[in-house]
Amino acid sequence: MNIWQEHFQQLATPTIEENFDTEKLELVEIQNNIIESIEREKGQGIDLVNVKEVNKAIEKLKAGKAPDEDGIFGRTLQTWDGREFNKVQNYLQRYINATTTSYLDSILKSGLGACIGDIQVPAPTCADDIAVLANSTADAQGILDIVQHHTSRDLVKINPTKSEAVLYNAKGSNISTLKFEDNDINKTNETKHLGIKRNEQNRANISERIRTGRATIYSLLGAGLHVRRGFSPMVAYKLWRTYAVPRSIYGLEVMNLLAKEKDMLELAEKKILRQIQGLPNDTANMAVYTLVGAEPIAITLDKNVLTFFMNIVRNSGTIECEILRRQIAFSDQRGKDFINRVEKTLSKYNLKSSSYYIENPLNKIEWKKTSRNKDQGILEK
Repeated sequence: MNIWQEHFQQLATPTIEENFDTEKLELVEIQNNIIESIEREKGQGIDLVNVKEVNKAIEKLKAGKAPDEDGIFGRTLQTWDGREFNKVQNYLQRYINATTTSYLDSILKSGLGACIGDIQVPAPTCADDIAVLANSTADAQGILDIVQHHTSRDLVKINPTKSEAVLYNAKGSNISTLKFEDNDINKTNETKHLGIKRNEQNRANISERIRTGRATIYSLLGAGLHVRRGFSPMVAYKLWRTYAVPRSIYGLEVMNLLAKEKDMLELAEKKILRQIQGLPNDTANMAVYTLVGAEPIAITLDKNVLTFFMNIVRNSGTIECEILRRQIAFSDQRGKDFINRVEKTLSKYNLKSSSYYIENPLNKIEWKKTSRNKDQGILEK
């Protein structure tokens, strides 16, 4: 009987193998306790995740991303068949139902990072893209340490090799090495955030934008880019406006463009329009635009600036709106900040000042009506 007693005691007692990752086990238990405490405080039940919802979530996973803490890639889950979903259902349910801790709140409470006046802007974030802004290496490293603390606790894996450090507008200054999880962050002269390339001077590379637009339209039309090949100029122009122009000017509404840079964009567009219409190089600009009903790219840029401005003022409680209010209060007409560009654009189309719209924000329908009443249909988005 003693033998059977010892046997069942061993079965009931969890054993840990020699190579078992006990540190990870402790982190998992801590995470589960945090999730449980958060959900209990809500006082609401947790709906179970069914297989259909898991399938839908897996289909949305992007390939090529870094693996999670358990080394599982999104592509791995997408290649599994339905019979294997039950094996990972509990694993996925932990992430789908969990309320994650806000890294940004911890960063704001720390007081680290950049500020615009008294407005904290240490980590502008969109989805999983975070840009750390700091006036010193110490602040930047402190923010990275906060992020590392949270990711380690929540079992989230961040790939340090995809992060880069850029020194903006600081001639003669130097930046010491930044680290994340004992890995050095690469220092570079240019990086991309939200699809917009940012360099040391924080200026747009217009030549590269023009090449992008030209490559886009050539990939769509090829030999048909020239009217003599038999391709309809109207269809070619529609493709140009729909696909090539947005790629060429993406994000330029938030950057301060020089007059010569706008001229470069206009010259490139007129060259394309002449090609798709089969017009000689000395054709008048008016004819180039009117024959296909084309809208100059400068007007498109103005529309994007005002659309972006109106999207901000409609959300009055956001940090972006507070920054706009501060710019209105402190900027002068010779400044290069965003609000001056907005003011010039509003004045150009005989619209009211930015101060009026920030205090009396218009919804999208009202904005369209206003532009029609001002006989400014070109501003409609």
